Amino acid sequence: MGESGQIIYEGWEKIDESLKKETEDTTWNRKLVKANFLNYKIDVMDNSAWVLCDTHWEGIFRGDTISLDQSRICILKKMDDKWKFALMSIYNIPKEQE
Repeated sequence: MGESGQIIYEGWEKIDESLKKETEDTTWNRKLVKANFLNYKIDVMDNSAWVLCDTHWEGIFRGDTISLDQSRICILKKMDDKWKFALMSIYNIPKEQE
C-alpha cells in the first residue's frame, strides 16, 4: 500500500524496477532490521509456479522499533529455462487488538 492506495507491479520488468528502487534507498540502516522467511509452500505446474511464505520483520526502521508480519505470494513463469517473477503480492498482517 502506498499513500494513495494499493500499488501494483506486475511483470518481471516492473517488479525488478521496484526492487532496484527499494534496495537503492539508503535512508535507513538495513543491518538494524531482521527478516525471517518461513512456512514456504511451493506448487510447480509445468512452466509456472506459485510460492507462498510468511515473513516476520523485527528491528529498528528509520528510528522506530518495528515488529511486522506479512504473507507473500509470488507467481513465477519459466522462460528460456530461467524462472522469472510474474507477480509478487505482499500483504501486511495486522496485529491483534487488545
